[in-house]
Amino acid sequence: MTFSKRIKKLASLVDSDAYVIDVGCDHGLLDIYLTLKNNNKCVACDIKESALNNAIENIKKYNLNIDVKQSDGLNNIDVPPHSTCVIAGMGTSMILHILNNNKIANLDNLIIQTNNDYEELRKEVLKLGFYIVDEVVIQDKKIWYVIIKFKKGYRKYNKIEYIFGPILLKKIDADTFSYFNYELHKYRNILNSIPNKYLFKRLKIKYILNKLNNYIKNVGPSL
Repeated sequence: MTFSKRIKKLASLVDSDAYVIDVGCDHGLLDIYLTLKNNNKCVACDIKESALNNAIENIKKYNLNIDVKQSDGLNNIDVPPHSTCVIAGMGTSMILHILNNNKIANLDNLIIQTNNDYEELRKEVLKLGFYIVDEVVIQDKKIWYVIIKFKKGYRKYNKIEYIFGPILLKKIDADTFSYFNYELHKYRNILNSIPNKYLFKRLKIKYILNKLNNYIKNVGPSL
């Protein structure tokens, strides 16, 4: 079985021996990888029966002991103290809906890969009593993925850190550099699409572009 770059990058943020609850497990590939490579005890859960059936078939191929449960988020899942929850491949609104659950009190770590609204995700998860301990980016099949690891605790961040990530903005590696170049071009296109009469909107985008340019200027020569 082939494991994607995204699966491997998600797994790289999971502590070895951690009890892992994979919400929205889809085909169960992350759980298989973590069990084989990281010595994790995993619970693979999904609201869709078809996804669970796929996960069960894949798990059987490796003869692994992975719990598979049908659940709307954490609702039907036992969450032992000091657990890790992985939520990947969903939108921010759905992820925040899943986390609106008293069971998150037993979670030490959250590892999240959202498909949109990174700023909102960072802000709202911090309100739940977590802070950002690590962030990574990966390009897989021409799509950029941002994966954020939250840990129980508290930190303060500024506007640009909420948008692009306090950890990513300090990283010096080729993937992160390429990602921020991608973001730079994206925001340049956004600026060009905003009519001059919308001065405030243009100033906001220019502020973001300035921060991105500073990152690229500082990091580029180090690579």
